[in-house]
Amino acid sequence: MKKTFIRTKNVKQFVSLMDELQKLPSNIPKMALVYGEHGLGKSQTIQWWADKNDSVYVRATQGMTSRWLLSEIVEELGEEAYWHLQDNFELIENILKENPRVVIVDEIDYLIEKSIIETLRDLHDKTGCPMVLVGMGTADKKIARYPHLMDRIYKILKFEKIFCQ
Repeated sequence: MKKTFIRTKNVKQFVSLMDELQKLPSNIPKMALVYGEHGLGKSQTIQWWADKNDSVYVRATQGMTSRWLLSEIVEELGEEAYWHLQDNFELIENILKENPRVVIVDEIDYLIEKSIIETLRDLHDKTGCPMVLVGMGTADKKIARYPHLMDRIYKILKFEKIFCQ
């Protein structure tokens, strides 16, 4: 059986958001938050989009540290990670400045509680690359506790349930 990717309303809105985010002038922050309850196709949508575009996709996990996160991003960029956090950060910064790409981080809920989300904000600020944060149903409320991060969020997209008639 051939798998088919269905372009639902959520998918179409995500694609529009990605198009818009990449066309923003350099003086506008290019961060977006995509969130919604589990089972709505967020991860499948972003992986589908990431596969079709030259982007960086990382999935956060329980217990992830800033060093671990940066190592994952370095490896997604096709490089070998260093041991030191600062070296990885500088490597990512240099690569993304030379070859700007969208950075998508899924399951950001794991990163918010420990303030690791700040590392992503710093990367965005240093590179100006579009960054998409993807989280669960309350990710918008969790991120709202970081006003300096919310100031950089250009748009928020909530994945909604699809009802068939």
